[in-house]
Amino acid sequence: MSRAAGPDDIPPEVLKNYDLDAIVLEMCCMALMDNQKPLQWSLYKIIPVPKAGNLSYPDNYGGISFSCIIAKIVMYANTLAKAVTPDGETDLFYTTAGVLKGNTLEPFIFNNVLDHALGRAINGRETDLRFTVTPRRSKRQPAVTETDLDFADDIALMSDQVEQAQVLLYLVEAECLKVGLRLNTKKTECSIYNTPEHIPLKTLKGRELNEVPDFKYLGAWINSSDQDINIRNVMEGTG
Repeated sequence: MSRAAGPDDIPPEVLKNYDLDAIVLEMCCMALMDNQKPLQWSLYKIIPVPKAGNLSYPDNYGGISFSCIIAKIVMYANTLAKAVTPDGETDLFYTTAGVLKGNTLEPFIFNNVLDHALGRAINGRETDLRFTVTPRRSKRQPAVTETDLDFADDIALMSDQVEQAQVLLYLVEAECLKVGLRLNTKKTECSIYNTPEHIPLKTLKGRELNEVPDFKYLGAWINSSDQDINIRNVMEGTG
């Protein structure tokens, strides 16, 4: 089955099935070195895809963007070279290029940026913020702990204590803000177990998270008395 084409109406199969390498290479070189490119390369065909909730609201749709096939090749080469740039001297992280939502490079860039933010927030603090999955049984069987479970933009932060969870949430939110990601409070929920009285979990701006008895994460319902706390935390771009 042929894949959907962009504004040029040329599907990817054309480049696979015909000997156009020399022509494509020449066009890519002109675009990257001489900044010569057709106006059509700057156009996108955006298809709205319904998600959840009331579909009469635009916010409940996600857009998939289709660009011209050769423009996508040029963009791959250009974006991979400069999109994600860590600064070795200051340990800062810069993003100097971006793509539209639905572009095939989007997950790659997003995951690199988010992984950097999570690393700065958690690395070196695992012992203080961890959630104990399996207690220590002996010297040969140490405790198994985790602080976060991540799949794309679905992040589950976990700690043994509510106070630890609050610190963990603050750290992650602060580091994500530095790279242009924000906490989506509408989609962020927390579940607290075996702790009848506890402080409410809040964002950096002081907004309390919605507390639920259970929630669905990656297709599975989370609801276990063995857990003290589990935060479902969704980050999304500010742009």
